[in-house]
Amino acid sequence: MGLPPGKYGYLTIMEPGKSMIERDTYLCAHCQLLCIVQPGSGTTRGYCFRCQAPLCGRAPCNQRCIPFEAKMEAQEGRRRFWKQMELTLTGEAR
Repeated sequence: MGLPPGKYGYLTIMEPGKSMIERDTYLCAHCQLLCIVQPGSGTTRGYCFRCQAPLCGRAPCNQRCIPFEAKMEAQEGRRRFWKQMELTLTGEAR
């Protein structure tokens, strides 16, 4: 099917005295939530055509396309900014 590597997986649960449970899994493209595929469960999931990947179905992920990596890059940028501000305010220059 040509699935992207690292985005899809397989879950196997084995408990003593119970039958083995096997399910497909995937990561939400926007929040990295691990979703377990359960056919016939009635759970509504989303799909982002911009990311070309499935979504978890939670409202924040379905409203706007903000890929997880873009969120992490923004967070790292804020951290660098505040670190630079701290150095500037304390008088330490690079």
